[in-house]
Amino acid sequence: MEHGMTQKEFAEKYDIPVRTIQKWERNGSIPPLYIAEAIDKIRFLEQSELFFESYWKNEKTASVRVLGQNVYIERHILHPVKQIFYKDRMTRYELGEILKNRCWSEKRHDLPVIMEKLGLSEFNPYEICRITHGKMYQDHIWFRYPGELINYEDIKRNNH
Repeated sequence: MEHGMTQKEFAEKYDIPVRTIQKWERNGSIPPLYIAEAIDKIRFLEQSELFFESYWKNEKTASVRVLGQNVYIERHILHPVKQIFYKDRMTRYELGEILKNRCWSEKRHDLPVIMEKLGLSEFNPYEICRITHGKMYQDHIWFRYPGELINYEDIKRNNH
């Protein structure tokens, strides 16, 4: 198995039945292309320091990957209302400014109360967006992070 993983560990990590993995090994076959591609995508994402997807309602608009000081954006649509990312590559600082715009003002008098309710000790736009999914009242844009199985209706319900 991959990198010293047992069949069981591999199965749990990639959500594949152990019997399927045993069959591949027993027959000397390889997994179907869609499985291999999904595993490659997971490996790629694991190498990223940060990864999330941007949505407008339930339409994926962008995939965002951070490596070091570089941010790579794969824009799935180019639409001035639905898309908040204006280029395919930016600095970490530029991403931080975009995320900051998805948060409350740092000058709010009740910001310490809000941070406490979120379980945060400081104003951190990335962490705030992770908790709130970057959803703002006035638009339909939101973020989904790896491992989340949520949609726009879930986000709307939790932000009202």
